[in-house]
Amino acid sequence: MDKRELGDKIAALLFREYNKLKKSNKPIKKSNGIKEWTIISGIVAVSNKDTNIIKVISLATGVKATPDSELKRSQGSIVHDCHAEILAIRGFNTTLLREIENKEIDDTNSCDLIYKVENSKCKKYSWNDEYDLGLYISKLPCGDSSMEEENSLESNSLIQFQENDLTQYVDPTIRTILRGRINYNKSGCVRTKPGRIDSEITFSKSCSDKICIKQVLSLLNSLNTELLESPIYIKYLVCPDIKPQNLILLKKSFNRIENIKLEVSSSYRYHPLSFIPSSIQFQDGKTNDLQEPSFTSVVKIFNSNDKFGLEQSIVNGVKMGAYTKKSKPLSKNAMTIVSRTFQWNIFKNIMPEFEQYSYLTFKRFQTDRIETRNRIRKCLSQDGWISTFNDDII
Repeated sequence: MDKRELGDKIAALLFREYNKLKKSNKPIKKSNGIKEWTIISGIVAVSNKDTNIIKVISLATGVKATPDSELKRSQGSIVHDCHAEILAIRGFNTTLLREIENKEIDDTNSCDLIYKVENSKCKKYSWNDEYDLGLYISKLPCGDSSMEEENSLESNSLIQFQENDLTQYVDPTIRTILRGRINYNKSGCVRTKPGRIDSEITFSKSCSDKICIKQVLSLLNSLNTELLESPIYIKYLVCPDIKPQNLILLKKSFNRIENIKLEVSSSYRYHPLSFIPSSIQFQDGKTNDLQEPSFTSVVKIFNSNDKFGLEQSIVNGVKMGAYTKKSKPLSKNAMTIVSRTFQWNIFKNIMPEFEQYSYLTFKRFQTDRIETRNRIRKCLSQDGWISTFNDDII
């Protein structure tokens, strides 16, 4: 099977699942007759013995990011970044946690993506290396890898910035992190979300930057890093109609940390991506400048013991209908299935010995992961890093 055929199979499978979503979780046509748009993303497992065997692990849509100021009342309940590919990755991690939890309860669980490591000194699982992972996105990831495409679409792309123009920087002392889509002609930089300069700041990094980081730090979050024997990496990045000029940009953007120096003892290594085109277009993508982005995001996860998958809509980083104004505390049922709190609760069911710790305290134990993350950040932004609000769970 050639690359495009594989890309089309992955896209078609995700679109079939998308069509099964509730109508209320999809872009709507407004009273003026103009339809909203969104982006779809998904994580799939592809058999390396037979590429016709493809399993959907998670699916998501979304184009929004929650302002950093909202996180002060989050306590793990608010999802900061609701861009489709980031939600899909969060969904992947929730799916793994639920599969491990199910296997702890019943070791005859039918999931064949992971298996328990026998004779291990501690509770460990391993990924079934008969499956490779693919990440599909219906549009090139925001940030460095899509700047040339944005440059050709946006009317303000011709605005030039001098190095000393502070408008383009989130922090004027850090010149290697730019504010959203501003200064299109500058490449090789970390960029924050959202793209528009008039939006409230999030400090969340672009999808290009986050996927780039995953090439070394892996798809696993800190919780699954504790549970799995080895890191798991994306092999395929699938996008529609990857033109030759796009491919050059993608390779340049995602090779930014190719030569990163890691500790010899580290379990992490750089893993290059294989870029795969798809010729199938997403039905609810943006087709003209009059369209507005959908305010609603959705995530759906697929576990082996769940015939239809678990679907949830997200608005303002919480479950639809659970949002309260900034002056009020969040309701107890606000958290989504991809929130820190939801994942942390599953993890503590699996590993009750961590019950006494807060989420961020637990993360500090993972010294190899922290050291690797810091090296990646230094490699991407030599001037320093700007972190989001510390969203802890007590």
